[in-house]
Amino acid sequence: MCTYLYEIPDSSFYSNAGVSRSAAVVLGYLMSSNRLSLAEAVEVLRQARPCVKPNEGFLRQLQDYEKQLTLL
Repeated sequence: MCTYLYEIPDSSFYSNAGVSRSAAVVLGYLMSSNRLSLAEAVEVLRQARPCVKPNEGFLRQLQDYEKQLTLL
């Protein structure tokens, strides 16, 4: 489903640690473009980059975004 994540060099999306901010951006993209729930997007991203761990603030925003997507 999201095999293209494996083809992108790490430096393309990830900041220094690449575990929070950049992961949150990619999660939002996966949710929007593939109509995934937040949990599904996290699972997909962790398959490509196991160390991702968006902070609580980003997760709250992604939960709100998930609700918005279900209304569309």
